[in-house]
Amino acid sequence: PATVADGRAIAEIHKETWAATYTRWIPDVIDDYDLERSAEGWARTATSESGRLMVAESGADVLGFACSGPARGVDDAGEVYAIYVKPARHGGGIGRALMADALGWMAGLGQPECILWVAEPSTRSRAFYESVGFRLDEGPGATEPWRGIMTVRYRRPLP
Repeated sequence: PATVADGRAIAEIHKETWAATYTRWIPDVIDDYDLERSAEGWARTATSESGRLMVAESGADVLGFACSGPARGVDDAGEVYAIYVKPARHGGGIGRALMADALGWMAGLGQPECILWVAEPSTRSRAFYESVGFRLDEGPGATEPWRGIMTVRYRRPLP
């Protein structure tokens, strides 16, 4: 589990992955990214009782994180709000481990399914989510604009 002390490392990973992922579609996505404010927000999230914030570490180095909790706008579901791994560590199983933890936690709470939102043009992220059992939700309300691009909702039943 993440601690308050992990807030800064989580914010740094968040910013680095946003830069690596989103700048091709949203060139100014990190121009106004406030690292200090983000670090404080992640530190607060680490102490929240309504969700789960996990980090993947190697020694004292935080390599990735996942944040999950009750679904926003969907009844009787959990949601993976964020899952990010340092770009240099992509493909090493860290994201899969973080996702397995989040899904197991939600299943343990009795949630029947999990949702998540992803940038529509992010084929790499979408392929990852599909590889762990998520499927594109084509129902009403399953698309939303975000910073000038569309996001799409994915769903996955939980055991």
